[in-house]
Amino acid sequence: MIQFRWMYTIEQIDELRHEWPRLLSHSPTRTVFQSIEWHLAWLQSFKHEYSPAFLTAWNGDSLVALAPLVSSTSKILRIPITTYSFAGSANYASDYADFLYHDLSSLSSLLSFLMSAPPWQNLLLRNLPSSSPTKQVLLNHFTPWNHQWWDASRAIDTPTRIMHNDRQDQDILAKTLFKRKRK
Repeated sequence: MIQFRWMYTIEQIDELRHEWPRLLSHSPTRTVFQSIEWHLAWLQSFKHEYSPAFLTAWNGDSLVALAPLVSSTSKILRIPITTYSFAGSANYASDYADFLYHDLSSLSSLLSFLMSAPPWQNLLLRNLPSSSPTKQVLLNHFTPWNHQWWDASRAIDTPTRIMHNDRQDQDILAKTLFKRKRK
């Protein structure tokens, strides 16, 4: 049975040094931007702008999937909005970003958990390599939510919701658009 753990500190992520390379060797996309060394360096460099929010999936003592995410907060109409994105993708520091996973089943389990009780209002997944199988899994996985998850011109770039409620989202967007028109 897969168990999930969030990691919110650089020290916790550093504890993955032995498991991470093994998981990376099984992942379909393997670039320097998926290495633990790159992530730790990026997190250290941007620790004042982004906080680690890595989601790990474990089968016993084995790391089987990893979402290398970071959180940042902005405000829309004075409402704080928490955005989770791949480390390095929000500020375009990485050319490629992806989930690390042993197999597609592990990735699907990780995504189900990520969506089950999201600690974020906005999930931004960009800079996926064009060859990544993750794209198809995301398309299949998020179809039930009726979101526009796929934009071929921008790979995966997935803003989701502002308030976790369609009506509230529409009200906020209408107010924002109305203010812009009046100026």
